Amino acid sequence: MNIKEMAKLAGVSCATISRVLNDSGYVKEDTRKKVMEIIKEYNYTPNMIARSLSSKDSFNIGVMIPNVGEKQYGKILEGIAKEISKNGYSIVFMDSENDLKTEKKWLEEVKNQHMKGLILVPVCSENKELRSALQGLEAQGTAVVLTEKEVKNAGMDGVFADGFRGAYEGVCRLIEKGCKKICIAAGQTDHDTAVEERCRGCLQALEDNGISAAEDMVLREAEDITRMFQGKKLPDAFFALNETIADLCVKELFKCKKQGAEKVVFMGMDAESTAKILGEEMLSVERDGRKQGKEAAKLLLEAFDTEENDRIRGKRVMIPYKIT
Repeated sequence: MNIKEMAKLAGVSCATISRVLNDSGYVKEDTRKKVMEIIKEYNYTPNMIARSLSSKDSFNIGVMIPNVGEKQYGKILEGIAKEISKNGYSIVFMDSENDLKTEKKWLEEVKNQHMKGLILVPVCSENKELRSALQGLEAQGTAVVLTEKEVKNAGMDGVFADGFRGAYEGVCRLIEKGCKKICIAAGQTDHDTAVEERCRGCLQALEDNGISAAEDMVLREAEDITRMFQGKKLPDAFFALNETIADLCVKELFKCKKQGAEKVVFMGMDAESTAKILGEEMLSVERDGRKQGKEAAKLLLEAFDTEENDRIRGKRVMIPYKIT
């Protein structure tokens, strides 16, 4: 007897059987007793590897991110791991190294190993080949949940930080502090829906507050940031939309010898480490990465507990930002 047959007999999901076998996660007491009675009746010996081979029902969940070194991803991973482990599944971690070929290679591994599910931060949001691969995984029976970045037109479940709202509120706070000439240090936004949303939020906030957003005040290249600090006059504020850009802005600010540089208001988004260094000299716009990971895991587990024909895809969970 494999786990699917046991689940059918008990009238529960495979995930519930897993939680009983591994004594992890919440299971109603009457359900637990029912499963244990079946185990006893059929003299069932839980052997994870044999079970996976016989039923092709893997207990492995893949988690793929573009760069393990980024602190925010570490928090997301922590949230995923905590939720997944208590529900009886194992995590297979994959680092795509922000490279499309590496991402493709790992996706083949997910397919070949018949992983139960995949939580993915895609390298690129506009990638038809990736979209096709993910849809193929779901057709095979591997549930997919996206986080951090969308894959356009893929129709996958996802948990995302509300970058638009976070950036919008960040700019509004700068305006409340009297800033009118606000420089948006966005970095590259091409094919990255998360950064695009943040940038769009900033521009919308400026417009709603009657402030014109000059094209040269949205910086997308490192050279543009250096050039801004070397210009004749500094802006009232710099708003860096990720930690890498925030670090660059801080370095340039420290090198800047211009009069009035100390009056420039500095704000960073997802730049917690930089904020700790600058202390009160920097405003920080942060989201709860651990909660984001936890919600992604919960969405995946929910897919496991839902019959394929009853599953509604395209669910969205948004994680809010707060200004500190």
